[in-house]
Amino acid sequence: MTGFDWSDFLLLARDIVARSSSPSEAACRTAASRAYYAAFHVIRETVETRTGQQLGQVNVHRELLRCLREQLARDDLAVLLERLLRRRGHADYNGERPFAVGTAVAALELADRALAEARAWSRDR
Repeated sequence: MTGFDWSDFLLLARDIVARSSSPSEAACRTAASRAYYAAFHVIRETVETRTGQQLGQVNVHRELLRCLREQLARDDLAVLLERLLRRRGHADYNGERPFAVGTAVAALELADRALAEARAWSRDR
């Protein structure tokens, strides 16, 4: 891979949460968002490498989920990514509902699983 290593977003997310014994809500929201984008970009690169296709720029999140399910039969990755996407949506767009440390930690764990699955799949060519 060349260029930016998207998994560094997950390292940053972990650092944000671990930096304090009681991270702020803003820190938790930021960590969950970065965790999603780490998984999204690593999975996207894996899909594009395996299929030889570039995913579009419009509705790319939905397009990636569709491709995982319909073209590649990787429902497991689609489910993990959807769960992360819901948490990111809450973190980034729903300021009315609190965002707890546990929710951020759950996002980190989901992203860990998603990246591990994507890497294993990438090696299994």
